[in-house]
Amino acid sequence: MRIDVGKEFSQRLVYRDKQQGEGTFNASEFREKYLKDLENNDWWQDDSKYIELDFSNVKTLSPSWANEAFAYYTSDHKPKMIFKKIRFVNISNVKEAIIKLEVDTGHLRK
Repeated sequence: MRIDVGKEFSQRLVYRDKQQGEGTFNASEFREKYLKDLENNDWWQDDSKYIELDFSNVKTLSPSWANEAFAYYTSDHKPKMIFKKIRFVNISNVKEAIIKLEVDTGHLRK
């Protein structure tokens, strides 16, 4: 499954979650809408299943958004597995580094 994040969700990925009084298009909302398959443990066991996120239309990505959207999964999975199941395409080096740092540090805190 391929998702054009900037077109289908938002070009500005900055808000973490609504519980903190932040705006719409937050990371929790994204995770619940587009990454819901990752809540199924059987899905993680099937090597043929992954989600491809196209970041070509994303203008802004905050570390807190990346943490809530992707490092969330470090409670049950190692970063290597997360990046196997969530693949990023058409993403800048800076945005990719933000995501990697958040997932790696999220894993280290567990």
